[in-house]
Amino acid sequence: MTNVLEVAILRAMLTKDNWNTLKPVITADLFDDTASRRLHGILEGMHAEYTSDLSLQNVQLTLHSVMKTQTDFRGQIEDILVEMSLMEDVDSITLHSIVRKFCARAMSMKAVEYVAAHIDDDNYDPSVPGALFLKASEMSVYAGADILDYATAVSPDENIRTGVVGYGFSEKFDGWLDGGKGPGELSIYCSISGVGKTSMLLLDASNAASLGLNVLYITKEINRNKCVQRLDQCYSHMDKYALVANAQSMMRKRASIPGKIWIQDWSHTHTTVADIRALILQMRRDGMRVDYLVVDYMELIEAAFFNRNQPRFNFTEVVKDLRALANEFWIPVCTAWQAKRLAANKQYLEKDDLGEDWNVVKTADIIIGLNQNQEENRGKVMRVNIIKQRESTNRSTMNLYADLDRMMICEHGMYGEEEVFDYGTAEVGVEAGGSGLEEKQEATERRAPSDFA
Repeated sequence: MTNVLEVAILRAMLTKDNWNTLKPVITADLFDDTASRRLHGILEGMHAEYTSDLSLQNVQLTLHSVMKTQTDFRGQIEDILVEMSLMEDVDSITLHSIVRKFCARAMSMKAVEYVAAHIDDDNYDPSVPGALFLKASEMSVYAGADILDYATAVSPDENIRTGVVGYGFSEKFDGWLDGGKGPGELSIYCSISGVGKTSMLLLDASNAASLGLNVLYITKEINRNKCVQRLDQCYSHMDKYALVANAQSMMRKRASIPGKIWIQDWSHTHTTVADIRALILQMRRDGMRVDYLVVDYMELIEAAFFNRNQPRFNFTEVVKDLRALANEFWIPVCTAWQAKRLAANKQYLEKDDLGEDWNVVKTADIIIGLNQNQEENRGKVMRVNIIKQRESTNRSTMNLYADLDRMMICEHGMYGEEEVFDYGTAEVGVEAGGSGLEEKQEATERRAPSDFA
């Protein structure tokens, strides 16, 4: 059986775009298998002749036309074509990763083979393996470089920010952020302790799942059972006592949510971004595709290499690794950050309130401040402000109605006093007569900023 990595690269090189991109770095001599090297040569000749992508059928016809007598060798190449037909196309990010590994290992192996064959020779030249190792490094970097030609870039009337997900508490606020946070972006909630960072992250997760996305929620703050309860409240707006009385209705509500929410409780363990990455990869292998990542919260994630002399630099590594994770899997990542205690008396949080490490501010794509004093807490009011975004200079503020006991968070004024349905005092546990959770949930959703059903 041919090397699977080589088969994947040969399949990718059927398309004209991939051929033009990989041709300078993927040469025939990099392949271990003689049949693969010969097939690469056939593809090279066909791309010189054809202006469109190559099909496996045309490659097979060409193979028979150029190799009429070498039937055994032709059979080996046909076996590779069969393996190529059984393999699915890989996306550009995965392809670049494959090519980087392939190039680096192939050239490194040539260097090793040279050393093994000539180390005892009188004319052994150490510059030869040195040059091969250097070329391996250069080739891997070039192969991974996705260089954009400005002249051929997308037209201004094309949407370049697709897959954007709102925050779930106000369409107006999402509009200020050009729809919300997009794939590959890192969004951070910032507040002092006790204002509602975890609540906002859980609302964020519930909103994404309502849109059909599969969410991985990493909790470092509260245990997974509390997360489940708060998510139930996001969807029902009930307090915890009403949830108990309406348990069966809530279970039916969970089953109706189009996306998944998977909760990983690492609240009592040491966790790095590498651990989160490994978990996502394992879930993918198990058929559990992660579309959206929530981490509660970033300061509780540890750096892979802890700096004891300058602890604040550990946050630099964590925030950069989280954003790299968002880009690698092309998913939105949402997390939270604790503001400095001195910010408790400020009207609105600013960039300087995020703590000692300025790299957190520099790296994040969106930073949202959560502000609340004691009087506002009693009145269920939360002030939110845009501290940073990359889509515009808009730094607007908004008052939210924030009843965190029922996870009812929305633009202030959307619920009038007479309009708010009080699940805490409503009759509960009545399902046979049709006045259970479904009717009450439907009434609430008509007034809610987003359709969580």
